[in-house]
Amino acid sequence: MKKLLQPKYILIFAFLVAAFFLLRKEFEGEKDVLIAGDQSGTVCPVHNIRLILDTVEIHIRKEEPDSAYFAIQKKYFPRAEDTLYLLEWLHGDSFKNVTHSQVWYCPACREAKKKYQDGQILP
Repeated sequence: MKKLLQPKYILIFAFLVAAFFLLRKEFEGEKDVLIAGDQSGTVCPVHNIRLILDTVEIHIRKEEPDSAYFAIQKKYFPRAEDTLYLLEWLHGDSFKNVTHSQVWYCPACREAKKKYQDGQILP
């Protein structure tokens, strides 16, 4: 034990601890989320419910859904926001690990979208 208390071992240990705290940010997933602006006062135009902040996955949309789907979405669940679709990945070093995004969504819109996808009739 006395051998480990020598100054050279204490310096090596201190260096390793400092290196850990400096390098841990490189391997953390904290920066992998695209931050959304504040919409805490916004309400859903269909359900008149305040929007809630959530984190969702980012996907590339390879083909657009038909216009009938967009009409149904606009009428029944315009703020479902369960996935963020992009036409291409974001460019630049600050976006290289971004896989999720914050979105403001309406819980009633998400429920209506789930019902629509399950084949249930919307009101």
